[in-house]
Amino acid sequence: GLNLPRLDAEELRELEPAITGTAALLSPETAIVDYGAVARQLAASLSAQGVEFALGTEVERITETTDHVHVSARDASWRARH
Repeated sequence: GLNLPRLDAEELRELEPAITGTAALLSPETAIVDYGAVARQLAASLSAQGVEFALGTEVERITETTDHVHVSARDASWRARH
């Protein structure tokens, strides 16, 4: 199971001064992640490397060979090595 010690208000303030609360459970073995921020940073990093995003594009077909994947949409297609 998880080790979740209960923190009172003073312990909480000592651990994280920006938090206001009466109590909390400390979960040192797990993490809460802002997945939106992670996805935005990943997209920015990939875009900087030349990756193209086609948001809202409906994929009509995906074919795979031993060395690449081909993705087809109505008005576009992409090929990538793997």
